[in-house]
Amino acid sequence: MNNQSDNFILKDLKFTPITKQELLNHAHAKGVFTTLKVVKGVPIDIDKHLQRLQHDAQLVGINLLELDLLRSTLLHFLEARDNNECVLKIVLTSKQLNSKNQKIQLCIQFRPYTAWPQTLKLKICKNPLPRNDKIAGLKTLDRENIEMASREFQNNPEFNGGLLLDTEQSVIESTIANIFWYNDYTFYTPSLKFAGVNGICRKNIIENLTKNNDKIVIDNFNISDLLNAHHAWLCNSVRGIKSIAFIENKSFSLDDSITHKLLN
Repeated sequence: MNNQSDNFILKDLKFTPITKQELLNHAHAKGVFTTLKVVKGVPIDIDKHLQRLQHDAQLVGINLLELDLLRSTLLHFLEARDNNECVLKIVLTSKQLNSKNQKIQLCIQFRPYTAWPQTLKLKICKNPLPRNDKIAGLKTLDRENIEMASREFQNNPEFNGGLLLDTEQSVIESTIANIFWYNDYTFYTPSLKFAGVNGICRKNIIENLTKNNDKIVIDNFNISDLLNAHHAWLCNSVRGIKSIAFIENKSFSLDDSITHKLLN
């Protein structure tokens, strides 16, 4: 794939190629996005992703194209492409033209799929996520704090991910995924009331655990709560679930006998 053919903008219900720089220009506007995996031309959990995109867009003041029409347009476009396995990013942006009108644009980007590292070791990032209950849980284009945190370990071969805390030192998520852990027959995941992204994979796991009557606690936790756990995992819609081997010098069990509970 090349940059020209991997980036598109929706115009008159047709996806038109744009350059990567044009896509980046849109990414600096007010907006929301969602990222999902495409397998054999099929976008996984597409309905959940589009519903989340619509939900997040409405909360930041953007009107999304009618969902059924967007879904059929996107699926038709994917059928015509040779995408055996890849990552699809859908970006919705808005530019205020005047007091009553806004210019809304939807772009998509394809990129190669990459799996989790074989051994997942996280650094506890010093750059915190700000608390903001107005946009907490939403997947917005405002990624400055995450990008700053990511730079803390990008050139350090010892780590391949970062753990994010908020300004009150509560555990929130990693730089690219939500987090769960397990201790004393109970699963835990942070509340996202004040910061973080409520990912589709996170929602699916919570639904699975609740359906199977497994105990799960969603609350505010400090770093010691997490570091006292026996198992810990990261999860996102593209890569799925991955056991965490280390958070800095703290090791976690990699026994998969518990992991299946998150999946079923």
